[in-house]
Amino acid sequence: MSSFIDYNPAPCDLIIYSNGGKRMNRSICRFILLFIVIYFTAPAFALRLAGNPAELTTDPRAYPHTIADEFDFSGRLVVWIDSRDDVNYVPRVYAARLNDNSHTEYLIDVNAFNASAVRTDGVYIAYFVWNESMLALRIADITDINNPVIKEIEIAASYVDSFEVDNGVVVFKENGDGYSIPSVISAVSLSDPFLTKHTVKEFPFNDYSYTNISLDSNRVIWSGEYYDDVNYLYSNYIDVADITDIANPVVARNSLPQTQTGGYIVWINALAVSDDWLIARGSYNDTDCVFGVHNYYDPQNWSFTMIRQMDSYKEFILRVDAPYAVWVENDMQHPEFTGRQMQTQSQSVSSEQGIIVGAVLFDNGKTVTSIIKTSDQNWTLMGAAVSGGKVVWGADYFYADPETESAEEYRDLFTDTLELECGDRGYSLADLNRDCKVDFADFAIMSERWLVCTLPNDEICIDGEVY
Repeated sequence: MSSFIDYNPAPCDLIIYSNGGKRMNRSICRFILLFIVIYFTAPAFALRLAGNPAELTTDPRAYPHTIADEFDFSGRLVVWIDSRDDVNYVPRVYAARLNDNSHTEYLIDVNAFNASAVRTDGVYIAYFVWNESMLALRIADITDINNPVIKEIEIAASYVDSFEVDNGVVVFKENGDGYSIPSVISAVSLSDPFLTKHTVKEFPFNDYSYTNISLDSNRVIWSGEYYDDVNYLYSNYIDVADITDIANPVVARNSLPQTQTGGYIVWINALAVSDDWLIARGSYNDTDCVFGVHNYYDPQNWSFTMIRQMDSYKEFILRVDAPYAVWVENDMQHPEFTGRQMQTQSQSVSSEQGIIVGAVLFDNGKTVTSIIKTSDQNWTLMGAAVSGGKVVWGADYFYADPETESAEEYRDLFTDTLELECGDRGYSLADLNRDCKVDFADFAIMSERWLVCTLPNDEICIDGEVY
């Protein structure tokens, strides 16, 4: 068999001679070209920022902590830990409202001793302080943000590894010693004047909770591993506690899927929940990734979906406010001083840029993910939070002058709005004109073509308009 291609034809006059010199059907060729044009010009999904970023921390003295654990965002309230006190070096807690165009700062606590994480539900602010060997959970009621009321919840344990506040309730896990003192998850209603602690879960010593706690309305969620010391088997799980009656919580244990040999299909390192979605960082089918569990509280109807695959394990904090989830992936490092060999400005930015990743979570259990921001020159993205279609992120600025061997470092919080375009959430089958609305315009299209047929062997029928 011999064949050759005429290399100078018009696009749809390409002739392929083979087996007797048959010509490619011109209509087929045009169809292929049409498909290629449609495929490469069709709008692709792209969750994006509106492109109108605003700096929240405009006070020149501000030095906000920019990792996602060290600031939080709910409704229109942003709170953060700040180290602008360069005399006593005691962290402070500040707040600002996004619906205030001037982003007025409110000083919530001037002495937040050793605070390293903060949470808010828009009405209350929670953060741990450690002072004179005493650990306490501070609660700031900001109903009157100019005059916050601060109370403390005493903590018996020497260490608390996770806490969350939502809907006027705070939950936290006090770590035991693994031998004689058990770990305990407690819940406190912040409207209770006595701030009474209620036990949600006391862990036996063969039950290990290794993730953070997430709280969504009246559900408290965590994940862990349980060792069955009778059958000598390990299993991992998601626990969902209903605290509608905070004095009598109901905990349901949902075992995560395993292989037939007892291996783990799913491993969760960190999680966040909102509505019907649990978003986790960990591994799924031996792949480092971010994945979602739709209907996570109902194993009979839950479904797992890979959201973003990682090339290796990455440490970051997830933030979810359905239908959106965000997180920052960042492998960048600040340049180091090595005398005259110090990196120059152009060298100080890593070739692997930090990014903010955004995901849209659909009611049908599907997700779509896109990169919504990359690091700017000298700015390193550190953490991000989402609420109500708004994103707040923290970034560090670092510039080292190779001539003077001096360095400038700033930290700031920024905000922008998430937006989608028509088609990014798909189309209804009845949306004939693809304008993301099913209305009389679609009905008119159907009416104009009522009883039209495109049957291939019926002479009455016509060629279709869509291929």
